[in-house]
Formats: sequence, structure tokens, C-alpha cells
Amino acid sequence: MNLAQAATILITALAVLIPDPAEAHENPNRKLEESLCSESDYSYPDGLQTPPLFGPGVGTYIAATAGITQGVSKSETPIAIRTFSLIDAAAWNCIAAYDTTKLDALRTGKRPVVEVPVTVCGDTDAHTTAARVQCFVHMYAAALPTLAPDAVPDFQSALERLSTDYTTSPPRYTGAYPIQMKMGIDSDVQACSKGADDYEAYKSCVEQIAEAYEYVPAIMGSIIAQDMLMYSSGDGWNADGMDNGRCKNNCLPFSDTIGYEPKNVYQRKKAFKRKWQPLMESDGRGFFYRQEHVTPHIGLKAVPRVLSRKEVNSRKVEKPLYNLEKEAGLVTERLSSLDDEKKMAIELFDNKVNVINLLSRGLLFRYLSDFTFERVILFSTVYMASEYDAVILAWKEKVRHDLVRPTTVIQQRRYNTPENITTWAGPYKGVETFSAKEFQPYIRVMPHAEYPSGSGCICQSNIDVTKAYMKLIFNDDGEGYFLSETFKAGSSLIEPGVTPAEELTLFFHDLESVREACGQSRLDGGMHFTAAVENSYGLCVGFEEPVTDYMLTLLNGSDDLITTYVPRPPTGGP
Repeated sequence: MNLAQAATILITALAVLIPDPAEAHENPNRKLEESLCSESDYSYPDGLQTPPLFGPGVGTYIAATAGITQGVSKSETPIAIRTFSLIDAAAWNCIAAYDTTKLDALRTGKRPVVEVPVTVCGDTDAHTTAARVQCFVHMYAAALPTLAPDAVPDFQSALERLSTDYTTSPPRYTGAYPIQMKMGIDSDVQACSKGADDYEAYKSCVEQIAEAYEYVPAIMGSIIAQDMLMYSSGDGWNADGMDNGRCKNNCLPFSDTIGYEPKNVYQRKKAFKRKWQPLMESDGRGFFYRQEHVTPHIGLKAVPRVLSRKEVNSRKVEKPLYNLEKEAGLVTERLSSLDDEKKMAIELFDNKVNVINLLSRGLLFRYLSDFTFERVILFSTVYMASEYDAVILAWKEKVRHDLVRPTTVIQQRRYNTPENITTWAGPYKGVETFSAKEFQPYIRVMPHAEYPSGSGCICQSNIDVTKAYMKLIFNDDGEGYFLSETFKAGSSLIEPGVTPAEELTLFFHDLESVREACGQSRLDGGMHFTAAVENSYGLCVGFEEPVTDYMLTLLNGSDDLITTYVPRPPTGGP
């Protein structure tokens, strides 16, 4: 099968998820009857409709994860990455719970909070892919209202699509999942977390609940979700805003805990003009505000997953010797040479979800049915854990160097930059000569310091973890790992309807070319000076060995990742 054929199959398979399921609901008030324990509790639900190329496990994962992506991505980049990393770790913990050896993805070296016996509910085999997938779905449902409430509506819509047979006319609701999935942590599990003084007390309490419920995935998903939320409350991000009790009322989630203040503000000394200055932003409806540096504390306070805190602290990048006037000229020069290919690359790599989708799709085409649910979850877990650590690394150095963005340098005359510039003038305008104070990059400049590039650091870790995964799980050196991304005409988010002028495909001939394109896109877009990208690679290179160690720790001697299936024709069901 060549790439084009695989892409055709993928598009055909995904098409069953696209229609609106509302018209298919024959009985919107129907409630599914649930028994305390039956063999069906550990199986795929009757009527599950997933893209056949992937099988029911991977298909459910793709649909559910696609359902939460937009809601999670509304957060600032580091917070979105944290959210995805937590929920992927919890997905792995569903696999580990329904297994005899695998270890917890968050609590290093430990078995999951509850270990499910091999047989349950009489003689039902519980250590199956189906049970793990159902645990994963219920974990999402339990965790999202707290972890990512904006993602709840789209997640429920995704479950409706998984419960809709589009091969009939009109489409038919199958009842695989309730129309309105019950969301939030189970009340008994919540009581355990509120009454427990520590992790061991919580563990003891939920073990009794799990046993009483015969370890059904619905309760296990809730237990694992609550365990993940408890872990995240102490991960150093200050997600509740309480700063370990220092704030009592009206606390702001993810607020700074180290007392960072921008030095380069008006009425300050010229000595600080190289430091980061908060940019002015607008919601386009008359509300203007100046940025606050997002999560400046995480570089020092966040708990890493793959690297040790000692290794995070030891990795540093040297201060760049910027000639700001020259660098500003390079920024406007790059923007003046934007074409459709560069614009779409900027948009592609700006959203880090696009990068994991690009790399995961490459793995799917390469391994097809061998890319099982367990293998997909393992990849997502270690990928996001590495990306999470890369963010911590980059943020530590961003705050330490605290350097000014190109936008500030170009807009303000005190940097001895030209009063008028000739460069990209904004959406649909092309290149014009205009006042430098009106300069803006191709996309939004994020609210954090310029150096080093967070994206460069992240993309370096992305290719390292992909190499490590392919080598360990598939004994694959990556030769011939070819990737592409196609954009429909007019699909740009910045210049919709116009860019690209015609269908456009970006080709990446190996993993290194993905990293290079990712980094270059930050320069082409006008968000960074040159050294920020070049030096970010060195900061985050070398994830392969620690990622391999992390995978081996999670597997704990197990190689049970091969629950293969036979793909069926595209008829709409598993």
C-alpha cells in the first residue's frame, strides 16, 4: 500500500464520524440499563461504530481524543500540553490496571492505584483490550469536567458519533453509549478522595469500591481519573491557584508562584530594554489588555516526568549575543517572503496537536494493524510526557533570560529600528510599506519571553521520542519514514478562503526535516530571532535514552502490546 492509497482509506474511514448524529436519535430520552456486573461490562458496547481501518480500540481512541482537542487547545500552550499529558498518562493507567505487570505512568515505579484481577464477575477475562478501552472512555468522562470543562460538549458529541450507524438511511442511533454520557467523578470515589489524608488512604478506600463493583471499567475509569487529578494537584503548576494554601479566596488558576515581574515596562531604565515586554492584545471587540507571562514558575516548580529535576536544572542555553537592529531586519525580511507554503507551515506547527497527529498518522501508515490500542496509548503517553518536560525546560530558560520579542523591537523607535518597514502587512494585504509601529507577525505572539523557542525545544523532543519508540517497540531505525500534510484550498485560519490558493501538500522526508520545518516556521512567522530556534534544539536534544528508560519502566518486562485485529471494509462498524 502506498501513501496515497493509505490516505484514501483513512479519509473513507473517518467519514463515518463527520455527520451530525442528532438526526439519527430515534429515542433521545432512552437510558441504557446497567447491571452491577455482567460480561458485557468488560466488552465493547453493542452497536459501537468506529472507523474500520483502526479497529474498535484505536477507532474509539481517535474519536474520543479528537472530541477533546478543540476544548483543551483553548488553553495557553503549556497548560494544554499539561492537560494532554495528564489524560494520556491516565489512559495508560487504564491499560496498566487491567494487566499484571505494567506500571503507573505518573507515580514512577508503582503499580496503578487499583490492580484488576485476571478474572472478574465469575470467570470473565478482564485483561482485555476491550476492558481497557472502556476504562479509557469512562476515565475521560470522569476527568474532563474538572481538567478540561471546555472539552465536555465535543467529547459527548464524539460518543454520539460512535453510537450512530451511518450506513442506514436515515442514520440510526445504536445505543452504544448514552446520548448524554454521565460526566464527572463517581460519588463514592469522590468520598474516598475527600476523606483520605494521603495517597495510601485513598488507594485503600477505592480498592474496596473497585472490588464491590467487580472492577467494571465504568468505576475503574473514575478511580483512575480521580487519582490523576489528585496527583496533578501537587505537580507544581498551581492549577487551583491556591499556591499550597497561600491563597484562600478567589484564587486564580495557574497563577505565578515565584513573583515574576516584567522589567521592560514604561518608565523603567534603558538597561532593561532587552528584557521581555508584555505585548498589547485585543479580543477584536473593544477590549484591550497587556500580557502576563504565562506560568513563569513551571520551569522551577513543575514536576518532570521523563527527566529528573536535577537534569532539568542542569540543562541551560547561553545568552544570545543579539544585534537587535540586525535581527529586526531579518524578521521583516522573512515575513516579506511569505508564500502559501510558508504560511501553512506556520499554521501547522503553531498548534502542537497538529504535530502529534502528523507523527501518529505516519506510524499508522507504517505499521497499520500492528499499531494497536495499547501501542497507540504508549506512544501518546511517552510523547506527551516528553513534550511536557520540554516545556518545563524551555520555560526555565525563558524566565532566566527574559528576552524581548521581535514585535517590541520593531514597533518602538528606542531600538533604533526603521520608522517605516516593507514587509507582510497583515491578512490578505501581502507586502506593503507602512509604519513600523503597526507591525504584527503572521500569527499571535504567545505571552512569554522570546528565548529560547518553546516550539523548537518541543519539536526536538518530538522527533527524539518518535525515534525511541520506533526502535524499542518495532525495532525500526526509521529509514524511509516519510510524512506529508495536505491543506485544502482556502483552509488557512489566518487568511481563510484565499490561502492556500490551491490544494497544497507539505512533504517531510524524515524526522529531522519535521524538526527543521517546525523551527523555521517560528522564524518565518516573525515570532523569534534567529538564535532562539537554533539554540533550542541543543537544549532539548537527547530525549531518546530517558524516553526509552521510561517506556521500559512502564512496560516492566511486559511485551503484551499486540492485541491485533483484522481491519474490515468501510461499512461503519467494528
